[in-house]
Formats: sequence, C-alpha cells, structure tokens
Amino acid sequence: MISEFSSGRRRDQSGNAMIYILIALVLIGALTMILSRQNQRASGENMTEEMLNFETTRMKSYAAGAQDSVNKMLMSGSNPDDLDFSLPNAASFEVGTNIHKVYHPDGGGLNPGVVDPKIFTGTDNNPVPGWYMGRFNNIGWSASGAQDIILVAHQIDEAVCARINKDLTGSTSIPALGGTGNIRDYLIDDALHSGANANLTAAECAACANKVALCVSNVAANMWSYFVIIESR
Repeated sequence: MISEFSSGRRRDQSGNAMIYILIALVLIGALTMILSRQNQRASGENMTEEMLNFETTRMKSYAAGAQDSVNKMLMSGSNPDDLDFSLPNAASFEVGTNIHKVYHPDGGGLNPGVVDPKIFTGTDNNPVPGWYMGRFNNIGWSASGAQDIILVAHQIDEAVCARINKDLTGSTSIPALGGTGNIRDYLIDDALHSGANANLTAAECAACANKVALCVSNVAANMWSYFVIIESR
C-alpha cells in the first residue's frame, strides 16, 4: 500500500509540474506577442492613419513655430547673418549677445525640437537623428547666393516622410538627393558632422526645386529627412 501511494504521489507531482511548464510557455508566448505588437506600433509603417496625421501635424507645427521665432527676431532688428543657433546645452549659450540666439529666452525663445523615437527612427550617428537648424549653405532656387536658414528633421520614419509629402504636394513620392547622396551635406551644418556642406540645387533634386518644404531621402533610400526653408535670401 505504501509503495502504491508513493508511486501515485509521484505521478501527481509529475503531472502538476507539466501543467506549470505549459502555463509558463503560454505566458511567455503571450508576453512575446505583446512585445511584438508594441514594437510594431513603434514604427511609422504600422501607425494608424490617425497617428500618422497627428505626428505629421505635430512636426509641421514645430516648423511653423521655428518660422515664427525667426520672423520675430528679424522684425526686431536681427540680421539673418547675426542669428545664433546654439542650443541651451552648448557652452557658448550664455556667452555674447543673447538677443540674436534663436533658442535663448532673450532671443527667439524657441524650444529645441522633441526627438520622439517613434518618428526619429534612423540609426546613423553622424549626426544622430533629431531636429537641426542653421545657416550654412545656399538653396539654388532662393533669391540670391546668400546662405539660407534651414530647419530639418533628420532621419525620420519613411511612412511619416511619405505622409508629410502627401500633405505638402498631394503625392507620397519621396525624391532622392543626388550629388554626394548624403542628406547631411545639404541640410545640416557640417560643424555637426564629418561631411562637407554643399549647396542644394535642382541638379541634386529636381523635385525639390521651388519648394519651401519637402521630405527627401538619400540615394540609397534608407534615410529620410524633412526640411523647411525658414529664411530664403
């Protein structure tokens, strides 16, 4: 009797252990599915129409705010060549004349753009994904050969880029820059990366000609950036 009882007890314990293992496997599977769905939602390619509309509207609103800040500075007497684009974390932020600093409360008062990882999905660190603004090259279709002021949201999600262009042009087509093939050379001050600035002309981007804002890709079409000409000169 003792032997039969012990044997039955071992069978019960073995059965219980198997049930616990199955429950654990089910929980792991459910957790994996949840994480997978979260990762999908983090990509612009899997955003709902409502989320795409919201995110692109937010990006265009920030660009409009940057435009307004620069306009107010120019109307207050700052010259485009005077404008300083130092960010609040720069060592020079409190050095010199603050009224010409776009991000300073005594100047333009513009807040640095928020780098939302759902939107700024690029992986290149030269420079890192984010908002950039500066005066470092000439746009070929501006009035003169002077350096224009450009704002760019660098390395954003392709789906967001396409939606921006649909709002701006009616088409989701994303033109690729020719020339050096690297967005940073045309749209970001080379003081912030290892490349060399080049003027953006219709030869590098025919679809960009006469546009004050557009989202473009590099030649390899694996990097997307949204630019806005804040001050055309």
